[in-house]
Amino acid sequence: MARGLAAVIRRLAIAAVFVAVLLAAYFLLARDSTVAPTVTSSQATAVIGSGSSAVGVAADGAILSWLPAPDDGSLPRLPLSEPPKNG
Repeated sequence: MARGLAAVIRRLAIAAVFVAVLLAAYFLLARDSTVAPTVTSSQATAVIGSGSSAVGVAADGAILSWLPAPDDGSLPRLPLSEPPKNG
């Protein structure tokens, strides 16, 4: 009985190693890993600050520090004197 159980365990171990090798080969060699590039354009929907220190804020809350702030009065002004540090 012990020999039969040992043989079954050995065959299951070999099968598990074979399946693991097949999965590793699939993930490393056969799987397509191409990612399509996407570009999203953010538009300012509000302003933080005023004057030359004003920065635009997108609808999702992202601070648009690389874009010039729109003219004064054209967008709502958020009640902050400067953008958050971790913005």
